[in-house]
Amino acid sequence: MIIPLQKQYDFYVAHESDLLSLYEGSYLVISDNCQVFPFEKARSAYDFGVTNFGVGHFLLHKCEKNSLETHIIHYNY
Repeated sequence: MIIPLQKQYDFYVAHESDLLSLYEGSYLVISDNCQVFPFEKARSAYDFGVTNFGVGHFLLHKCEKNSLETHIIHYNY
């Protein structure tokens, strides 16, 4: 069974220390091919992800220490 976004999550876990040193405090969009796009605001990150990759095809994660819990958020604006 393939878990949606598992590849992107595994990428974050494997590179967490590097990502923290570069982007701590940012919201990261991680694409299907594991490109990383940092944003200051969650809404900007979400809009970028939806526009460029489509719903369900990117991981949106706040880059913080001890942040390996992942939450699925649905924005209703």
